[in-house]
Amino acid sequence: MQYIIFILLGLFIVHLVIRLRKKEMQLLELQTKLYQMQTETEQAVRTAEEAIAIKDEIRDHINTIHLYASLSEEESHSASVKEKQMLLAYSLGLGIPFVFSAVLIDYLKSAFNWIKKNYKTINAVSGILLVLIGVLMATGTMGKLLGLLG
Repeated sequence: MQYIIFILLGLFIVHLVIRLRKKEMQLLELQTKLYQMQTETEQAVRTAEEAIAIKDEIRDHINTIHLYASLSEEESHSASVKEKQMLLAYSLGLGIPFVFSAVLIDYLKSAFNWIKKNYKTINAVSGILLVLIGVLMATGTMGKLLGLLG
């Protein structure tokens, strides 16, 4: 009789250990899902922050455009049509890229990621070009090259 009780007790302990292992596996799955959700939330927050930054840049540029327009009207009360067209072209040239980037932010994520990944290379190439153009301007070669194009 005692052996039967020990066997039943042993089977019960094995059963409890199996159930405990199953619960541990479920807990690990829940922790994995929680980590994934936290990662997705952080990505969404970063995307929202990028969108807010772009919106703020657009607002700043629009304010600048408005300021230029106001100043140009104050400078000459009879602004010619050509001046207004030039101001409009200038304003659109500043504003359209920001509007497009705000609208297409999801599509531009890959471009932003590429820029982040290759930032050092882009920075080096830009620096080299800046120095090269500076040297060309200082030596007068830039004016000669532009004279050939014109």
